[in-house]
Amino acid sequence: MELIIEFGDKALQRKILYELSIVAQIIDHHNPPLNIEQIIVPKDYIGEINSFQENHYEPTGYGIKSLAKMVDLSEKYVIVISPDLYTGEYDRYQRFFVYLHEIYHVLNRNQIQEPHTDSISGLIYTTNLYSLFDEYVANRDAIRVIKTVFAENWKEVCQTIEQDLTAFILILQDERFALAIEEKLTHFQIHEDILKFLQNIRKDFSEISLTIVFVFSILDQVPQFNRYKQATQASEFVNEETLALMDYFRQKYEQRDFDLRDGLKYMDGFMANFGTRFDDVMEVGNYKVYKKQEVDC
Repeated sequence: MELIIEFGDKALQRKILYELSIVAQIIDHHNPPLNIEQIIVPKDYIGEINSFQENHYEPTGYGIKSLAKMVDLSEKYVIVISPDLYTGEYDRYQRFFVYLHEIYHVLNRNQIQEPHTDSISGLIYTTNLYSLFDEYVANRDAIRVIKTVFAENWKEVCQTIEQDLTAFILILQDERFALAIEEKLTHFQIHEDILKFLQNIRKDFSEISLTIVFVFSILDQVPQFNRYKQATQASEFVNEETLALMDYFRQKYEQRDFDLRDGLKYMDGFMANFGTRFDDVMEVGNYKVYKKQEVDC
């Protein structure tokens, strides 16, 4: 496996190389092989990611910062790491969490496999369900390994995790998400362009759904933080549908059951929080979009 470090002066590059060499040993000794061919720390993070794929990659908006991305190149993988990870804002526990998180995304490619569906609405629900579960599993497994590797420093690790958890909860409580979606729903009633509406809410949905998964995966993996569960209730997006989906993820993870075909109903309820429900009529995808207050009834 090749390590490519373009960012930083020679001293910083040596530090990065030392950490990534440890990660490379984990990857090289894994059986079956992980097929991760390169780990790259570029100067231009987004540009490097987009050089590998046709679909233009854009990080989410208000709060979550993209620090690494696993790029699937059919029969091999590349992990691109943001240089921001090495600017002093993040400690070694956070860096190793990021490394492990991306490795688990690769592992999940084999154990979390989406079933084929000819239904357009089914495809939407299935893709989002499996994608969010992938994040949930990668988060919990990365924390589990961090706890083992840094067992003697677990108190310090917990302080770092708690800082991240509280930051994620603040994102959940950010009223801008709900206001933005309400505004886009109002605009939809005027332009009635389904595809435009879905494109407009894509980043909002991605950011808030990922934040929810990050929060609950931490709460589930580190029970001592259960006192923060009450704070999540302040978010408009944490309701019965959200809790049902997170309970479903928790049960599947703890049973190591990665067949999610029985979970589409939970994804349907969760996506209703964003003003959307999908259905198929005959063989044509007919996307039904409801006002949020109608969905909540």
